[in-house]
Amino acid sequence: MLDILSDIKSQVERNRWVSDYEVFLQEIDRVQINANDEISKFNITKHNGIALRLLSGENRLVHFACSISMIPLLSNLNPPKSTQNVIDSKLFFNFNESKLRSIHGDEGFTTSISKEFIQKMTSNLLQLDKEDHIHNEQNLCMLKEKRVIFNTLSDPMRDTSFKMKYEVNSTFRDSSYYSSSYRYDLSRGYNIDFQDILNKSNQSLVHQNMSKLSVDLSSLTSVVIHPRIVGQLLMDFAYNNLLDDKKSKGGSWNKQLHLYDDPHKRNGWSSELFDDTGILTKPQKLIEGGEQISSLQGQSGINYRKTWFNAIPRSYKNIITPMFTNLVLTGGVGQGEKFLNRNGKVLYILDGKAVTRGNPSNPQYIIHTQEAELWNNFEFMGPINNISLQGSFNEMMSDGNISNDQILVFDKSIPYSTYVGWLFIKPNLTSIG
Repeated sequence: MLDILSDIKSQVERNRWVSDYEVFLQEIDRVQINANDEISKFNITKHNGIALRLLSGENRLVHFACSISMIPLLSNLNPPKSTQNVIDSKLFFNFNESKLRSIHGDEGFTTSISKEFIQKMTSNLLQLDKEDHIHNEQNLCMLKEKRVIFNTLSDPMRDTSFKMKYEVNSTFRDSSYYSSSYRYDLSRGYNIDFQDILNKSNQSLVHQNMSKLSVDLSSLTSVVIHPRIVGQLLMDFAYNNLLDDKKSKGGSWNKQLHLYDDPHKRNGWSSELFDDTGILTKPQKLIEGGEQISSLQGQSGINYRKTWFNAIPRSYKNIITPMFTNLVLTGGVGQGEKFLNRNGKVLYILDGKAVTRGNPSNPQYIIHTQEAELWNNFEFMGPINNISLQGSFNEMMSDGNISNDQILVFDKSIPYSTYVGWLFIKPNLTSIG
C-alpha cells in the first residue's frame, strides 16, 4: 500500500503549481462465501480508490478522486482557476506519527485472508448442517480494509480493519409449503459462534411452524423486545434527533441510561481511528442520565463515511456530513434472555420492522412483527400471528428496563452500528393491533 502512496507522491509532485496536498488511500478485500449442502462457492473482489486535496501556491484548492488505475493522470492535473476562492492553508493539518497502528480488537492475524483460510472456513460451515429434516443455507461475508492518510508535512497515518458477517437461512426439506428462519451474527474478528447461530435459526424455524396463537393484551403481564427491534428504534431516533443541534431535544429517558457515540469501542463494528478529514476520532456523549446533552453537529473528529463497501468512500467535492460510528446504550440491568423468566404471560418480540415518527420531543414508535412468541410461567407456548405494536418511544425508554448484555445491531443501509440490550416493558406502554 505504501508503494502505491509513493507512486501517487511521485506523480502529484510533478505539478509545479502544487504547494501542499493530502492523500486519502483505501484498499478493500471483500470475500463472499455461500455454503449450500455439498456445494460451496466463494469469490474475492478487490476495490481501491484515492481522494486528493491539492493546494496551489495562491492557496486555492483542487479536489480529485479516482481509482488506483488512474494514478498516471495525476501528473497532468490542471491548476485551480484564478477565480476560485482563496482558502486558509491551515486546512492541511501537520499529522504527527500516531502511536496507534490498528483499530482496537483488530489483531495482526485477523487481517489476513488467504484462499486456504477461506476453504477451511467453508468446510467448517458445511459440517454444521446436521439436521436431516432442515436445510441450512449459509453465507459468510468477510471484509478487510486498509486506509492511509498522508500530507506533505507528515508521516502516513494508517489503520486496518477486519469484519465478518455470518448468516443462516433455515427451511424444511421437501416441504409442500414455504417456511424459513433467518439469523445472523457480526464480528470485528473471528469470534463468531457459528453453531449457536445455526441452532437458533433451526429452533426458530420449528417454533414458527407450530400452531399460531392469538394474543389478548389484557391477559399479558409483560412484553419483552429483542435487541434487533430495540436497535432499529434507537437507530431511527438517533438519526432523526441526535445529529443536529438545531432540532428540539427529545424527552427524558430512564435516568440510568447513557447513550454514547464511541468510535474507539473495542471490537466495535464501526470503530475508526480517524475520520474522512484525517482528524483523530473521539467518543461523544449524546444522552447522559436519561437527558440529551449534545448532538454530533459541529463536533470535530466524528465525521464518518456515508456508505459501506465503497471503493472511494467519499469525494472531497461533497460536504462532509457528521455521522455516528458505534451507538452504545449503557445503564441496563440483568440479562436479557432471563427477562422471559417471569410469572404470567409474556409476549416476546423477536424480529420485525420498527420505526419512530412524529414530534421529536415525543416520538411515537411502530413495530410490525415478523416473529413473536407467547411464554407463560417460564414455558414456551407457541408463535404469535403477525401483529403491530405502537406507543410513545420516550415512555418506553423511561418506564421500561434495558438489559446490560448488549447485542450488535447492524443495518447495511446505514453507515453506523448500534449496541443495545433487551427491553422489558409493561403492557400498558403499548397498544397491539
